[in-house]
Amino acid sequence: MGLRVLNLEGAKIPKSDWSRAVLNNARFSQTDLTRSDFSRSVLNGANLRKARLVGANFEGAVLNNADIADADLTDAGLAGAVLNGAQLQGACLHGASLTGAVLNGADLSGADLTDADLAGAVLNGVRLTGANLASAKNLTRAQVNSAVIDSTTKLPEYLS
Repeated sequence: MGLRVLNLEGAKIPKSDWSRAVLNNARFSQTDLTRSDFSRSVLNGANLRKARLVGANFEGAVLNNADIADADLTDAGLAGAVLNGAQLQGACLHGASLTGAVLNGADLSGADLTDADLAGAVLNGVRLTGANLASAKNLTRAQVNSAVIDSTTKLPEYLS
């Protein structure tokens, strides 16, 4: 599937299958994609701002420079996803799996990562100012040191 520009802004299409699709620059802002499958798809530059992505599967997907700000990614699967330069400001990643995800230079300012699993996630230059990581799982000192934090970043007690 090689769609050039797809515009489904504001649509309600939960449980849809987009696995292995090439969706560069697709427009899914404010779209309900609850429990949809985007595994191994390519969404470079896609607009998912304010999308409802609860329980969505993005395992192995490529979302470089995607706009996912203010999206609801509660319990989403992002294991092994590549999100270099992605915009995730204010996103809800409560309970999301980011194991092995690559987020170099991504912006997660003000994001909620409550109970998110960050085992092996690459956070080089990731902006975490104002982000809530207080109960994030498997977050290491090395990951924190490679990211950009400030006094408003909430870290787990064992890293404070």
